Amino acid sequence: MLHLTFLISDMPDLKIRLATLEDAVGIAYVQYHCWQETYRGFINDSYLNAISLEERTVRWNKNLQSPLGLNDVLLNEDKEIIGYVSCGKNRSNKLDCKGEIYAFYLLKKYHGLGLGKQLFKHAVNRLRQSGFQSFCVFVLLHNPAVHFVQKI
Repeated sequence: MLHLTFLISDMPDLKIRLATLEDAVGIAYVQYHCWQETYRGFINDSYLNAISLEERTVRWNKNLQSPLGLNDVLLNEDKEIIGYVSCGKNRSNKLDCKGEIYAFYLLKKYHGLGLGKQLFKHAVNRLRQSGFQSFCVFVLLHNPAVHFVQKI
């Protein structure tokens, strides 16, 4: 049985909702900026420099049309996407778990407010509601967020 307890941020103007095709640009923006801020220094600069907002938008247009993933966005008080989570069936046969959190990103300026915990809890609940009794998360070893995930 999966049981997690989280402290949730008391910020009533923020909303998590199902991602729609119209959110592709906003999700791509978050992903692009999070990759540039987080992975620089331990992922090859040439790889990061080759990533474009346009390419990420095309990729998210495809992802959001696929029935395979559960994708949700976190909106700020101005209804701008400031974070997102993507989860679904475990894609790896190396771990004995049914679900997986594929991607989990929050813009850096919103770190430290409890929003990451709220978004993570939301993903866990989405997996549970979809019938998954266990889940995994893959995190790059040198990713600063590895400590956040370990703490949760």
